[in-house]
Amino acid sequence: MSPAALSDLETFEVQPFVKSKEQKFNFGAVVSGLDLNDISDEDVKRLKDIIWIYKVIVVKGQQNLDPKKHWELVTRFDPDAPQVHSHGDLKSFNKKGGVLSKSRDVYGIPGAENVRLIGKGYQGLNHYGLQNLTIKGLSNDFHADKLSDEEFEKGNTRFQRWHIDAPLYARDPAWFTTLRACRLPSGPDLTIKWDDGSGLSMKSAPGLTAFISTSQLYGMLSPEEQRLADHSWVEYAPHPYLWIEHCKANPTGLGLKNQGKEHTIEEIGEYDEKDVKRYPMVWVNPVTGEKAFQVHGICARKLFLRSSLDEPPEVVEDLAEIRAFLHNIQSRILKPEFVALPSIVEGDVVIDEGLVINSINFSTRAYWMRRANAALAELVSPCPFGAFGSAIVNHTGDGLGDLICIGANSISSTGNPTLHGEIAAINNCTNILTDPAGPYNLTAAEADDAWSSFSFYTNAESCPMCAAAIRWAGFKEYIYGTSIERLIAQGWGQIRISSTEIFSQSFDLTYPARLIGEVLTNETDPYFLWQLKKVEDVLHGLISRPNKPQSPNFSGPSNGTTFMQPDVHPVAAEAEAAPVLLIRDVATEMGVDKNQGGLADFQEPDDIITEGLITGETALFLLELSANPSQV
Repeated sequence: MSPAALSDLETFEVQPFVKSKEQKFNFGAVVSGLDLNDISDEDVKRLKDIIWIYKVIVVKGQQNLDPKKHWELVTRFDPDAPQVHSHGDLKSFNKKGGVLSKSRDVYGIPGAENVRLIGKGYQGLNHYGLQNLTIKGLSNDFHADKLSDEEFEKGNTRFQRWHIDAPLYARDPAWFTTLRACRLPSGPDLTIKWDDGSGLSMKSAPGLTAFISTSQLYGMLSPEEQRLADHSWVEYAPHPYLWIEHCKANPTGLGLKNQGKEHTIEEIGEYDEKDVKRYPMVWVNPVTGEKAFQVHGICARKLFLRSSLDEPPEVVEDLAEIRAFLHNIQSRILKPEFVALPSIVEGDVVIDEGLVINSINFSTRAYWMRRANAALAELVSPCPFGAFGSAIVNHTGDGLGDLICIGANSISSTGNPTLHGEIAAINNCTNILTDPAGPYNLTAAEADDAWSSFSFYTNAESCPMCAAAIRWAGFKEYIYGTSIERLIAQGWGQIRISSTEIFSQSFDLTYPARLIGEVLTNETDPYFLWQLKKVEDVLHGLISRPNKPQSPNFSGPSNGTTFMQPDVHPVAAEAEAAPVLLIRDVATEMGVDKNQGGLADFQEPDDIITEGLITGETALFLLELSANPSQV
């Protein structure tokens, strides 16, 4: 859907941000004519599309938005997702929030506790049930070299901290961050200073939030740098904000100064290795197709760098080297012409995006894709030539989901040329569903109706025969790993018709279907990289292959077994980390005392509401302007 098409909708108006001739940022829109207290389902869907395309929007005129309706709005963006906060409840947030919780006060709105009040100063006699509350706001005491009181009194300030809304441990990033300006500071424009020797500065009204586009940043990389970023990934520290709670930032708010103040892993305390997050450096917008260089530098603990699928990654663990690498890239976008400071008034709601295609989180997707891989060892062998495995899953209940059956390519064992892994799984599932002595004991008609409740996982994109069978069966979802194009590139014989084309050519079928491609390819690709290599290449790889670093473990959920890929393909280096991540929704209010100086600040994901799977995002860094250092 194009921006032009959206702007013609009669229900509300959409206008791109007005820019001066000097400004070069390429995102943002203003939405008017909506009442978020009373928004139709159709307008919720349209609003989602607008956010994906424009990336940051300002919804005007929401002075009377009820916090409960604020919460309700973001849950309606994905009604099937669990209603959970990314950082957990306030008690756990304050315990492990580290630099996030120690630097400011965060309060939940009574009756809508996942909408959080963040701001500074006295909030009035009664703010939606919070009575006589005075709260601590952010300050540039997060900077290693603080802005002096004298500079602040002259009207100078700094960016407080550039960041991605993401917990980066146990839970995953957000769909949307929604921020309603309840009260804003008044006063003359401030001068935001870089104070890094560049001499850069820009003007801003007090209390605004600045944005830069990491998809625009990706476009600033050279072709060589893009190849490196496309194939590399980052590992974040366990409890990352606790890890850096004593660290200080550079004066631009971008990155940390190297002072050796990070906690040791032992000092962090108990943590679960499977909850440590490893994400691709590049995320992809599934609506616009844009790539984004999306790394949260202050929390990065390891980098895995490589420029192709076939080379083992260089593991970078030195923090100074990690930060220098990231700063070299990210500082390119940190120029006044690329920074957007959307103008807002009290009552406006600012929403920035995080891209979604459905409501099941990535760790669950990864678990079942690994289950499809594990089907090979159970049904054929740990190292079959035709390594095509499938799993059929019921996600209609809570939690991880229920396995109905598995299947693997059975041509060599049966001589039946149609028994690809997908067809074998459907046959197995039919037998299980209709077995009179089995757990379901369905009639044929009941079994035929059941397919629409199931999700089909297969470790490689289905051939046209199997993709058509999946679509005819009416599966709710079809999720694959390695693509047909990847198989062809490795020499596999294939019919070059993609699953997307098969699905797009289906007409008047009874059930809708969702297609999700290239999930967990870092673990599915190696199953298909060795078969068609020359024997001498295999032997050379086996002999010369160094001890490889651990491949990115996008680990399974805490309530289920993790099926790891067997290390059976010696010349298959770790494959590309699929840019598929979990996201959630956020709702936040912000306010400041009109009688005090400083800014209405917010930071990090504050009201995580829903979750869903995304193939990356062009999500934006957010930052806050620092408040008066004397008013901490």
